Amino acid sequence: MNVLDSAYKWIFNFFYGFNQPQETVCTVDDDPVECFTFTLEDQGFALNVEKNQWERVWTTNTKTGTAEVLEVFRLEDEGWKQVMYGEDGSVFFENEVNP
Repeated sequence: MNVLDSAYKWIFNFFYGFNQPQETVCTVDDDPVECFTFTLEDQGFALNVEKNQWERVWTTNTKTGTAEVLEVFRLEDEGWKQVMYGEDGSVFFENEVNP
């Protein structure tokens, strides 16, 4: 290895640490919270405190009126889960989310 290669590697390794992403910590009133919840709020979800989940309702027109679907995000032991419920309360979609 010549002197220029050594100098290049030293300079590269020195500045490489400055380009590393910082870990993002989200807080509310100085209490740490999941950063993903800010994304949910921006997308129109509201926190249901009693059920400890984020919810929003989708509505669509049908020939006889309207139909509604409840979309839910909740943090479980294994991570975030997205669930969609039909009007009768049955689950028709489940997805594990990795924000």
